[in-house]
Amino acid sequence: AWKRRQLALYTEGMAAPGVERTGREPDEVWHLPDGRTLRVSRARHPLGGILIVFDDITEKMALEARYNTQINVQRATLNNLSEGVAVFGADGRLRLYNTAFQKMWRLDEATLSSRPHVEATFTAMTERVTSGGDLLTLAKRRATSMSPEDRQPIRDEILTLSDGRTLALGAEPLPDGATLVYFLDVTDSREREKELKERNALLEDIDRQKSKFVDHVSYHLRTPLSSIIGFAEMIDGQMFGVLNDRQKDYIASILSASYHLRDLITDIIDLAAVDAGQVSLDEADLDIRELLTNAATYSALKAEDTQVTLAVECEKDIGLIRADPRRLKQILFNLLSNAFAYTGAGGTVTMGADRTPGLVRIWVADSGRGVSSNDQARVFEPFESSGPSAGAGLGLSLVQRLVSLHGGWVRLESAPSEGTRVTCFLPADPRTLEAPPESSGNIIVTKPGDRSKPAAEGGERKTRRRPKRSAPRAEAAE
Repeated sequence: AWKRRQLALYTEGMAAPGVERTGREPDEVWHLPDGRTLRVSRARHPLGGILIVFDDITEKMALEARYNTQINVQRATLNNLSEGVAVFGADGRLRLYNTAFQKMWRLDEATLSSRPHVEATFTAMTERVTSGGDLLTLAKRRATSMSPEDRQPIRDEILTLSDGRTLALGAEPLPDGATLVYFLDVTDSREREKELKERNALLEDIDRQKSKFVDHVSYHLRTPLSSIIGFAEMIDGQMFGVLNDRQKDYIASILSASYHLRDLITDIIDLAAVDAGQVSLDEADLDIRELLTNAATYSALKAEDTQVTLAVECEKDIGLIRADPRRLKQILFNLLSNAFAYTGAGGTVTMGADRTPGLVRIWVADSGRGVSSNDQARVFEPFESSGPSAGAGLGLSLVQRLVSLHGGWVRLESAPSEGTRVTCFLPADPRTLEAPPESSGNIIVTKPGDRSKPAAEGGERKTRRRPKRSAPRAEAAE
């Protein structure tokens, strides 16, 4: 049939079926077996016969297919963006937009398809803006002006719409004179940011109130407590007359409770001061063995009262450590006090120290009831302890913060019925620290079997950079 028709076009000319009055046969596209594509045009020749023109449009068809594919990919990409995107040409007319843009601004799709001018489009958008309308005017000027001064980018400016949504606006000039305008709905993120700011402000206010309360209460407690201790010591010294045995016991109990309360108040004040970053270190070179020996001497009476054996393990030539003398003594006495509290009569408390490259390890171990794995990280929190009779739970919390203030960290090793060992890792000389710590935590919780493994050798910490003079909140590393 196709061959007969081709022959008819030649033999019958204009009389052939389907031939236009102009004498032209509609163009055909032939796809050849070798992959080429031809456009075939036929026309009646003035001298008779037929004129056939073959045009190879293979490259043109391939180019058109690639172009259409690129456009479809581009449109699909834009339609899958959460940002609303619109491109206005150099003539100011809408050239391209995505679904998010149309829905974000609730614009009529038929109107957008007609390629409206930027003036009309932005006028419709401005009606929905309650704050930041001047930014839309600025973006419109970017899209219509040819002046280099006007064609500057706009980055993440904020608009507020009448329905309560918040949009971030941006505009980018394109090399061909067009302008890309994009909008991102940031309502949720702005709400979360607002909530976080409010929460942070609330926490800061709570912290200020806490510090104010601690200072206020501590001051009003210490003043009458000093009077109680003063008069009790005078009575205990029998300055007002001889005491019988019962009276001596009463005064001894009053003094013991008063001293404990005084120490507790001091710990509360120190803990609040460290957390507030108000504690500075007055460092000096200290003899480590002398430090431990003096601490043992001052704790001998406590050991005798609790019927606990106190031992010191330290080489004579262990050398010096650079630290704040007052704070280091405070660390030791808190560790010893905690050990005595957990060790029953007949038990043993051991205090010791040794050196590893760049570090000094100071530890206090007891043969008490130990701390369960569930309680080990918690005992470093203020007012937490591992048992109902362990006191207010400030000692280890203060130790951890003071050690951290020196640039060190704390390791707790314990198990039920196996005793507890708390080791403080302190830089021998903080001035030589250069490398940053490998972890932000400054408490390590381990099992008793790991006691002999130095931290510097075991890979838990390498050389450390000296931290800022504030104690970060501790985290337990299992």
